[in-house]
Amino acid sequence: MKKLSRLLYREFVEDADVFYWLFLVLGIATQIVTYWLTDIDAVSLLCGMCGILSVLLCSRRKISNFVFGFIQVITYFILAYQQRLYGELAINLFYFFTMIYGCVTWAKSYDEGMVETKKLSLTANILAVTATIIVVFATYRFLSLTNDSQPFMDALTTVPAITAEILMVTRFRQQWWYWIVVDVASMYMWFVAGNWCMVAQYFFWTANCVYGLHIWKRGS
Repeated sequence: MKKLSRLLYREFVEDADVFYWLFLVLGIATQIVTYWLTDIDAVSLLCGMCGILSVLLCSRRKISNFVFGFIQVITYFILAYQQRLYGELAINLFYFFTMIYGCVTWAKSYDEGMVETKKLSLTANILAVTATIIVVFATYRFLSLTNDSQPFMDALTTVPAITAEILMVTRFRQQWWYWIVVDVASMYMWFVAGNWCMVAQYFFWTANCVYGLHIWKRGS
């Protein structure tokens, strides 16, 4: 019991700064208020809550982020299926399997309650950005041939997320710039879809990306 208490304290409380607590309280409160003020279902609320905890713990370089990440991925998959967002369905399947890999790689580099981080070279950065842009437009053309309700936004939220996820599980701090693109685009996409819990979640995630970038710089 003492070991479990120590583990929980280390993951959720130890070395937590004021911004962590501020983001946590505001994020959870925003989800609850949005849920009560709209007709969004409980799956959206659960997805939003777990999403907030997952990204906050990831920004603090905590391996426990994967626990909430798995729940968020499963519930988000349900929501994306309901909205016929096929790119989002594909990316969440991708998240599920890469998070399994991420758990292993993070565990190997977990030191004193935080994962060690890395920095991409300039050449690797240019290649990643170029490849991402090319695949965004290729994906858009493909999704346009289906009955996808928002083909371009679906592509814009899917492809950069693949790059960001790869960088996240391999511990590169440049992931946060890709997540900002994904989160802003996703905010608009779910606004069009009328799901305010998801809009609130991505608004929070965008702010958290700035916080995460700052924390990960200190670990490089």
